[in-house]
Amino acid sequence: MSVKLYHKYSDKWFAVPKWVDHFISVGEELVLEGFESSSRIVTGIVVPAREYCAALVGFGMVVGDTIIRDRPSNEAHFNKLLCLEPGAPVVYHETDKKIRNGVICPPEKINDNYFIKFQISEPSKKGSGIFVLIGQEKAFHLHPSTNPVTLPKRRTVKEKILHNEFVGKLLPGCDLINFDIQSKFVCAIVGKKHILEQEIVNTPFAVSSDSRFTEGTLQDVLRVNSFAQGVQSHRSALLPTSLRQQPDKHIVEKVETGVIFDGADAFLRWGAIWPNRHLVIILDRTELRFNDAIHGINSIFSQNRLDIARSVPFSDLVPLPGIEILAFRERIQ
Repeated sequence: MSVKLYHKYSDKWFAVPKWVDHFISVGEELVLEGFESSSRIVTGIVVPAREYCAALVGFGMVVGDTIIRDRPSNEAHFNKLLCLEPGAPVVYHETDKKIRNGVICPPEKINDNYFIKFQISEPSKKGSGIFVLIGQEKAFHLHPSTNPVTLPKRRTVKEKILHNEFVGKLLPGCDLINFDIQSKFVCAIVGKKHILEQEIVNTPFAVSSDSRFTEGTLQDVLRVNSFAQGVQSHRSALLPTSLRQQPDKHIVEKVETGVIFDGADAFLRWGAIWPNRHLVIILDRTELRFNDAIHGINSIFSQNRLDIARSVPFSDLVPLPGIEILAFRERIQ
């Protein structure tokens, strides 16, 4: 990640230590690696203390995914809009701070060029409804919506939507409109909910530009489903270790990149339900079930490891003092 994070101590901002960037890089590299149909990356990391490690790996996965996959071309997005059925709900961003709901109409062809047509108000007593045409160059102003819409009878006062300034500075050049409204599960984090909530939601971080600090939290990027407020989109899932029943199948199947296990209990409880996603297991030696978790990782290593050159994406990362990393490629059965 090119943008530097800061943390607060005694009401002052300080650059985060190197180990923070280290764990973010692990998450980013796994996204860059993508997938081979026959294998995945399993990473075991032993640390002196687990605080923030799992959250930072997940943060890195979402950052990497946003940079790589949230930049489709105007043409690709325009063609996607052309395929929408008439009546499909859409969200129209007139500007970065103004939004309207609408419904798709059949496209129009003008001078051999196609335009997306959509309606933003119902007919009134004095006239017809309001329709908007946009060409390919403005395709990213319009996005499909998962929510049904009711059009107003007249052109209403524009609603305001303020993009998160922290996210904007952290991910410059990314499609923030898409980030705001598109939900998916880039990763899942398995751990104790109250601890992860403190780290992800309640701990302030900042980015700096022009000698000014813009404050935010890891949640602004991670968008953990359990911590999302209102209609906020989600980018990651939380599975508490206290969960007594099998995790939601919908979430398990929808995780795109990888799963981070915050501790031995998390890995031993739910480590087997993702047979084809990257795994990152964060452990510390003081855990009661540390040896059991190490045995589980070693079993995977000895039975299914693929011994091929450059088999892991972050093999060039230099382990920091006090941190041990075992990363290998596992054959998917």
